[in-house]
Amino acid sequence: MVLDNAISKRIERIDETLKRLVQIKELSLGDFLNDWKSQDAALHNLQIAIEGCLDIGNHILSSIGSKAPESYVQIVEILVSEKILPFDFAETAKNMVKFRNLVVHEYLQIDLLKCILISFKNRRYT
Repeated sequence: MVLDNAISKRIERIDETLKRLVQIKELSLGDFLNDWKSQDAALHNLQIAIEGCLDIGNHILSSIGSKAPESYVQIVEILVSEKILPFDFAETAKNMVKFRNLVVHEYLQIDLLKCILISFKNRRYT
């Protein structure tokens, strides 16, 4: 599949957000927990990166004529069933969706330490 402009723009945006998260990761835990601007930036950039991935997934599903997903989790499930995403990545991707939903809908319950563990656990993007 040729990358179209919509996917390319989302990949660029995801790359920007990951670079910003790498900069935030440079902060000590104490500095991060005492800096609401860094906390907000981390949550926002994580949300944008995850939504970008979901948008790309949805775009791919549309382009192959797959059934329309009814939820973000279903985007992941269909991508796995179509063998576009590897099966062993499915749980990680679903957890990303759950984290995005937490940030968007249940923001009063966000545990910043959990956010740090989730966001900086995987260092492949550094």
